Amino acid sequence: MSTDNIDNWDDIKEAISGGPWLIRNGQKYIDSAEQGFNKTLFADKRHPRTAIGVTSDGSLILVAIDGRRAHSVGVSLD
Repeated sequence: MSTDNIDNWDDIKEAISGGPWLIRNGQKYIDSAEQGFNKTLFADKRHPRTAIGVTSDGSLILVAIDGRRAHSVGVSLD
């Protein structure tokens, strides 16, 4: 469903957004600039991160990385 022409979001029950891709079809695929994310400020700098993935056998992977603390500085997308 395209959201380009949605004026009324009342019928939307749930929505989630995320990006950029990190891995696609089993290969490293960080396309932050192509998806409109600032490479210098967002992709290349260390930040807290959350990621969700599915392995080729269907296993779900959830990752949460703390950051912005002296003992936990986050990670870059690379």
